[in-house]
Amino acid sequence: MASRGNRSSGDGNAGAPTTLHPLLHSWFTEDDTESDYLDYGTDDDNGTCHSLIDMNLFLHYSLIPSVLIILVLSFLERRSKRKKIDNELLHLDGRFGFVIPLDLIGNFNNRWTFGFAFGAMAYTIMSLEEYLPHGLPGWAKAIGLLVGAFEVGLSYYPIFACLTTDSQMVGSVIGFLYTLIWFTVTVVDITTCPDGYILGYLEKVIFEWPSLLCLVFLVGRFFHMFIKCIRIHLGADIQNDEKCFLQKHQAEHVKRLFQKPTLERKNWFQRKIYTWDPCFRFPSRMIGTTVLSLLCLYIFISLEYSIHRALSYLLNSLETMLELLGPSYNHTVYSVHEFSEAFTIVWFFTTFLSCVVTVSYILHILVCYRKHIRKLWVGDKSFLPKQFQNPLSSQCVAAIARYSGWQVAYILWGYWIMHVIQILLGMVFVCLFVFPIKHGKAAELLKGLGFSM
Repeated sequence: MASRGNRSSGDGNAGAPTTLHPLLHSWFTEDDTESDYLDYGTDDDNGTCHSLIDMNLFLHYSLIPSVLIILVLSFLERRSKRKKIDNELLHLDGRFGFVIPLDLIGNFNNRWTFGFAFGAMAYTIMSLEEYLPHGLPGWAKAIGLLVGAFEVGLSYYPIFACLTTDSQMVGSVIGFLYTLIWFTVTVVDITTCPDGYILGYLEKVIFEWPSLLCLVFLVGRFFHMFIKCIRIHLGADIQNDEKCFLQKHQAEHVKRLFQKPTLERKNWFQRKIYTWDPCFRFPSRMIGTTVLSLLCLYIFISLEYSIHRALSYLLNSLETMLELLGPSYNHTVYSVHEFSEAFTIVWFFTTFLSCVVTVSYILHILVCYRKHIRKLWVGDKSFLPKQFQNPLSSQCVAAIARYSGWQVAYILWGYWIMHVIQILLGMVFVCLFVFPIKHGKAAELLKGLGFSM
């Protein structure tokens, strides 16, 4: 995957990724030394580009304003339960409360905003391995990834805190400025060196446009929150109580239960695919998981494409080496070239097929979630395993906290296993059927299958 840090770039056909992955680095680089790719600056005489901003250092330094923002929002938040220390510090008036970044249990406000906030940090989380030194043992890498994930979470914490704080005016201003800084730095990093070694032209744009899209959405959302706060302050708008016990769509559902059901004609899409229900809303947990799954799938496919490029590079290198050995290897060269072309076609076809299946599965999860929640509303737990029909409250909270991470990991692993199996089956089909037909051996193939011409 393309690095968010100082990534060297140049002609797309000149080489291969150097900071993408240690294994890919060893595959693609031959005479280049690693120090050639770790210098910082701008364009040099060889046409090699270096980003003006070190995203690794920026991530570290972003913790300073992040902690300050958390302290400011905590100062504006009053604790609902007073402690003994509050009797000694009366002038604080219960301040420095904990700002909850996100309610994963039953929050229906800012659902898409939280989803895009997760999407903005998804790329950084997925590329944490690039920030670690090469050659670390497994246990050290695990600790490094854990510390890196904590650092990224703390760096993006103000975005979530500004969305949930009761001080909407302060939260909207701080959130707008903080998100705008992240967007500006990311744009500068991309525009300084937009090209790379994997895809060549506009590589960084291709890899990082989902992150930019999420940041643009967040900037617009915070600006909208600020305008709304101004209108409420001027009396032109009414402040809605977002912490009411019963949400509006839930109240509409209760009203519908006391009404006589009406038969509605449904089209083919509503009968076979999905029927929209105005009395049901997915919580922020499900929306965030869906957005995060789609963005992580895109990033994962980008990483997978780099592996495909590496394998294609190895096959091309083998073909070139055989050509240098003499004309006696012409048949082998042709076979390697034919296999390489078939592998590329099979990879693209199976990538598209696996993406369609995975996206359909992600949407199917939402459909099943709504169906199961409706059953729980009427007390039907038959779809649950017996050991989970009466869980403890602590088990429910723990399961909700684990859900998003486990679901995304399950989707990515499912895509990877499915894609690898499809590639293997596709190559077996090509070798057993396509190549014989292409080489004029269709009659022998049919005879081997028991057919006679």
